[in-house]
Amino acid sequence: MACIRSASIVILRSSFQHNHAALHGGVFHIDESDISVDESGFVNNSASVDGGVFYTYIHPSSCDIRRSEFTLSSAGDDSGVMFIGRVNSRVNVSECVFSFNTASARGGVAALIGSSMFLELDRSNIFNNMAMCNQRLKQCCHGDRR
Repeated sequence: MACIRSASIVILRSSFQHNHAALHGGVFHIDESDISVDESGFVNNSASVDGGVFYTYIHPSSCDIRRSEFTLSSAGDDSGVMFIGRVNSRVNVSECVFSFNTASARGGVAALIGSSMFLELDRSNIFNNMAMCNQRLKQCCHGDRR
């Protein structure tokens, strides 16, 4: 839906439904930006690759999410909701609900890939989310069985 670069974004009392990205970040692809989400809903969003809702990779970003719900979002590879990779990023999540989100590989809700990342989770409910191992990641999930 949106590629955000070098910006500060505030989202308040908003709804994001049925969005899809052909690659990353079904709703937001974030680089070098600060995003604040409060009292919002994300339903049935998806990405063909990583981050059904949020995706950030390489450039530092920060994300504060409060009093929001994430339901039925999915990713073809990693993270049904938020993918954070190889960056010095900070994500704070407070009073949120994550339910029925899926990923074909890692992280039904979140995938943190790399180093120097900070995820704080406070007073949130996480239930009925699932990550499945697909054939491409068989070695990651089951070891090398040659």
